[in-house]
Amino acid sequence: MSITTYEPKPIKNRLIALLVVGVLIFGVTKLFPDNPPAFLQKTTAKTETSTPDNISQLKGNSLDPNTLNKNFEISELKMVNDDSWPRLTGLVKNISKSNFQDVTLTVNTYESNNKFIQTHYSEAYLLEAGQSWKFELPLFDKNTAFYYITDIRGQDITGKTTSTPGLKIVSSELAAEGKYQYVTGIIENKSKMDFDEATVKMSIMDKAGTVMQYSSADIFCFESGQKWKFKIDVNDYIAYSYKLTEVKGKAKPDVQHFAPGLEVVNSSFYLTEYNTKIKGTIKNNSLNHYSYASLIINVFDKKGYLLTSIYENHGALSSGSSWNFDVNTYSEDIGSFKIAEMQAN
Repeated sequence: MSITTYEPKPIKNRLIALLVVGVLIFGVTKLFPDNPPAFLQKTTAKTETSTPDNISQLKGNSLDPNTLNKNFEISELKMVNDDSWPRLTGLVKNISKSNFQDVTLTVNTYESNNKFIQTHYSEAYLLEAGQSWKFELPLFDKNTAFYYITDIRGQDITGKTTSTPGLKIVSSELAAEGKYQYVTGIIENKSKMDFDEATVKMSIMDKAGTVMQYSSADIFCFESGQKWKFKIDVNDYIAYSYKLTEVKGKAKPDVQHFAPGLEVVNSSFYLTEYNTKIKGTIKNNSLNHYSYASLIINVFDKKGYLLTSIYENHGALSSGSSWNFDVNTYSEDIGSFKIAEMQAN
């Protein structure tokens, strides 16, 4: 005699199991309406989880970067993907009563599988109390899926003087030629010191007063009594105001500006179709064999203002040999020039 066993169909089993679970959950919620058991809380939380449209909104502390530093408020974060490299843009505001220099925002980037790509830095030279800074940080990897803001900090310089005494801002203005904007001005070396290098730094703002651009200009061999006329271009936005934040000079008394035996045999400037060039010859009259040589040429306009410094270098310069140089000045309004330095080693 054979024995027949009964096996319910899988679908019918699942339906029965789901019905039993539903009855149990309904009964438990009636018994504990205000404080359901832990297993029920976890089940409910899991069913409510959703995937955001932009993974950068979910990962890292980008949700609340303002927990990093009480002095700064970060807002308007946006990761932009277009035909160029991905970039992160945002607004940083100094909400403290202090002035901060060298403010640095640190950002880590990752692929969609959480693989680390790179650490990036965006810097603001000066962020004064109450001032905002609009940053745009290139991310340099098209695989970037999300970012993680890891740090923001700066150096408190409240009440400190960062400019060099004796370097005076004579004048400055925001000027325009058609749609092209720039900041120009004159700085005078009223000290009794010759500076090997001088730098002017500035903040350029939009209509709302937000810093859109930090820029600087440099000059070499800035001698006592000279006046330097600088020019700084404005980037692709409309500038409404600016502020010169620092004028600093550096002197290096141990630097030998003129190598022994080097002589300028002849030099002159001449006009080309688009600008003015300077050419000349430097001869090594010494017994030394130099492995390299370099020169700095300072260019002045017709009013005697120092416009720019040109650096040029050369390879080996043996005893008795000559170096013929020919350099662009990228200027049309040249009145004179001076070879301010000839170094060799």
